[in-house]
Amino acid sequence: MLRELSVRNICGISAADLEFRGSLVAITGESGSGKSSLVRSLELMAGKRSTSSVIRSSENAGSVWGVFDFPQGALTVKRVVSSEGRNRIFLDDEPATLAELQERLGDRVQIQSQFSHLCLLNEDSFVQLLDQFGGEEMQLLKGRMRQVYGEARDASLQLDQTLRRREQLQRDLAMREPVAEELRRIGPFPGCVATWEGELSRLNQKIRELLAVADAVDDLWDRDGSVMDTIKATFSKLSSRLSDSQVKGALREEMNDLMDRLSSLVDLLRRWDGMDEIPALRQRMEDLEWRIGEVRGAVRKFHLKGDLELSRFLEEFDSDSRWLLESEGIVASLRDRANALKKEAMEVAMAIRGLRHRMASELEAKVGGHLADLGMDHVRFQVEVRELRKIGPNGADQVSFLMSSDGGPPTMLSKRASGGELSRILLALQCAMWGRSSTRCIVFDEVEAGLGGRSALLAGLKLRELSRGCQVILITHEATLAAMADQHMRVRRDGDVTVVEDVTGEHRVKEVARMLSGESKGEALRHAEALLERYGSKQY
Repeated sequence: MLRELSVRNICGISAADLEFRGSLVAITGESGSGKSSLVRSLELMAGKRSTSSVIRSSENAGSVWGVFDFPQGALTVKRVVSSEGRNRIFLDDEPATLAELQERLGDRVQIQSQFSHLCLLNEDSFVQLLDQFGGEEMQLLKGRMRQVYGEARDASLQLDQTLRRREQLQRDLAMREPVAEELRRIGPFPGCVATWEGELSRLNQKIRELLAVADAVDDLWDRDGSVMDTIKATFSKLSSRLSDSQVKGALREEMNDLMDRLSSLVDLLRRWDGMDEIPALRQRMEDLEWRIGEVRGAVRKFHLKGDLELSRFLEEFDSDSRWLLESEGIVASLRDRANALKKEAMEVAMAIRGLRHRMASELEAKVGGHLADLGMDHVRFQVEVRELRKIGPNGADQVSFLMSSDGGPPTMLSKRASGGELSRILLALQCAMWGRSSTRCIVFDEVEAGLGGRSALLAGLKLRELSRGCQVILITHEATLAAMADQHMRVRRDGDVTVVEDVTGEHRVKEVARMLSGESKGEALRHAEALLERYGSKQY
């Protein structure tokens, strides 16, 4: 129940503090007094999205504060609306979001505006009303339905995306494969051109060194006219001209020693000689030059920016090829999961349908009883549950509310019911929901729309009955309804200020009289006293 409400600078209200003591509370006042401002304040408390338009003119901010008493404990709600958009919400003095406020309150607070009965002209609301009547069992099933439906939808979406990716990759890989094969022969990698050019330089240097060593060996020993041949010829010529045998012997020893050292030098150089390696080295250089040329040609041919992009092209091709191969198993797994979830969704939808059929029969009976109490015993209210071919988050059913009168054929409410009949049917539905929903406070803004006389009286009795299960707050112009309340508040204007005050005793009699005839005297006073004596209580 709503126990307290404080309003500051909301619509036409500069300041108002209300204390709710009754379970059936009437709020009355002349047109333009500010009752609609109270409704806007209550809507903010109930979690409606706010805009700066609700702030009282000439003010920069407005606020509402209230205390709800629920079976789980009290809840304090405060909302501050700023003209600059800095809106704030507090739950039990802790900052919160609008979603958190709506979650905490849920359906426990309902605002039925002047045109709420028009929801009975919208078929989308029928399934919500029937499911609300289904209570906790239905809410559990629908929670499971939303979860399974969401998972099934996601699984089907993932399967479709995977299949589309497979088809796209198959086309792309077929186009990229010739390029990939050409690049694979080259073997590019990031920085390959610089690496290969460096290797080319080293190979060229090594070949030059090997050739230099080979030339040195030839010059010293192997080639005609080599150093060795020259030394031998010189020694022979010199030896033939010397007559001293002793000198010749010494010269021969030196000559032999020189030849031994020259032979050792040549042996050393021959160990370094790698002439047999040169063909392989030159072949490697040719291969590197070919690769470098191919890389540069491929960069130009395929409009890439360098060897880095060539290597990435190959990596992506190989990665996509591996995924395409593995995707067969992925598709099979996703298809199995999607089918299993669709099957489960269908099972839950069938359970919901069965419960809806049972609840439809119960709701028809309960609403029919309440309509009889409201003077509509000639009307038969019917709930039709029709099967849809497609499953959605709410199941696979379409719900319609029908009515027939005096034994005639059932017709859609939108085609038959008058405004007054719609108001009473909505009230009958609210009464039927008693004990089936979590609603603890209902605010009716001019519930009497389209009603009058005996219809208004019967509606008041039904509202009193409804108030035994939850708090009912009536914003009303109907004197009969106000007289039945166990707490009566009046909204009036004092200059440009809206004042909300409790009316009791004679003040209440005068207010009811004003509502009856516009005057608080004479016959209107006597009629008001009679109403309060019969249906209300003067102590409030």
